[in-house]
Amino acid sequence: MNSCAVLSGRLFNFGVGLLLLAVAPLSQAEPDANRWQAGQHFTAGAEPLLLRPTESLRVLLAPGSELRVSPSVALPPGVNGLGKWAYALQLEQGSVEVTSAAGAGAPRAIMLTGPRKVAVLYRGGRLVFVARNGQVGVAHPEGPGANLGIGSDWRVTPAPFEFEISAQCARGCARQLLAAPSGLQVAGPQLSLGAGVDGAELQFEPVPGAQSYRLTLLDASGQPREQRELRDTKTRLAALPVGRFSLTVAALDSLGILGPASAPASVRVIGLQLPQGALLDGSRVVLEPSQKVTFEESAGLEMSYDGAATFFPATSSARLNRGRAVWVRLREPGVPGEARLQLVPRDWYARVEIGPARARWPRDVVRLHVQLLRRDGAPAPPLELRPVTTVNGVTVALDWKSGPNGLTAELPRAPVFPGPWVIRVTVLDALGTTLGHDFLEVASTVGLDTPHSVVVVPGTVK
Repeated sequence: MNSCAVLSGRLFNFGVGLLLLAVAPLSQAEPDANRWQAGQHFTAGAEPLLLRPTESLRVLLAPGSELRVSPSVALPPGVNGLGKWAYALQLEQGSVEVTSAAGAGAPRAIMLTGPRKVAVLYRGGRLVFVARNGQVGVAHPEGPGANLGIGSDWRVTPAPFEFEISAQCARGCARQLLAAPSGLQVAGPQLSLGAGVDGAELQFEPVPGAQSYRLTLLDASGQPREQRELRDTKTRLAALPVGRFSLTVAALDSLGILGPASAPASVRVIGLQLPQGALLDGSRVVLEPSQKVTFEESAGLEMSYDGAATFFPATSSARLNRGRAVWVRLREPGVPGEARLQLVPRDWYARVEIGPARARWPRDVVRLHVQLLRRDGAPAPPLELRPVTTVNGVTVALDWKSGPNGLTAELPRAPVFPGPWVIRVTVLDALGTTLGHDFLEVASTVGLDTPHSVVVVPGTVK
């Protein structure tokens, strides 16, 4: 044990000099202005809180963590080339991770303290300090080593190391640092198919001793975009905007200490530009034979059609195969997994029903029914239907009501005179494309001796 007690404080031997940590705050102030002031209190809410006291230092508070700034402490000359002063931080609860930028020179030292009289002098690299449920954990996966103090016992500990300090390990128990996850695989590029569609599948090899995993999604510039905890080594990514991303996974042990991150895996999200009138229906695009779909972020990919084994450099667009349905497959060169998109010709129509077939005015109420159907019998897409109704060529505004079986409306009486009348209904989509139409001839009951003496001829065109 390299320590000796003094009346005014405590002397700790760090192997390269003596550091005096006064029990009372230091009377002399740090001469250089800094971004932290003694007494400041930081609390991370539902999201991590990033603190940057200097350009080279990065202090990351995990969600729910609390950190208090104490007066800076003076370091003796010659402590591994560190400056004269060290920040002093007290972790009240949660977890804090300290890193320094590569190539930034000697970082500003930080003295971290926590429960159970644990303290550690950060010199550089990456250090994790955890205080939860009466346990304290200190991990230094990479860097020049750190000075770890438990009570009055200080030790110079080279990296990598991890220690647990608890009721069962009052003097500190060495633990095995978790390894970085390996074998990250993302199942090919991802198509941007709209909200509610899951992204690509991710899987990786489990890490022995891991309690959970942390997934970090990075944007094209390498900045963290999203983090979430994983309990399994296989998951589906959330739908992402068009672009290129990368992700890493790190394992968490029972103390909540995060191990090193895996090698990054790339994720590409391909965008779709649809021509006017085309429709995205799940993982398929419905379009006319003359139309084509244009891809975004497809440069450098490989493409194939249907079940062909041969791939070729991806083009920026694709169309139907001579008017017939076709599967378009996209992949990263030499990487397993594909993005698949089916192009199909338009296969839905609007069925129009007008009745009763022998309707007469003013005796009968004419009822109209419009239903969107697919020729293969599958459920129709949720298109917006726009019925246009005319009587003897005059457009009539009707109160169409939507129901589980389509649209319904009523014509209780003739809107124009004289009769007979021809009712026509034409159904359009939102772009003005005709989906179906029908008509009905209606005679008048005025002056008729019998209710069925006039023949009404319905006709249907699809």
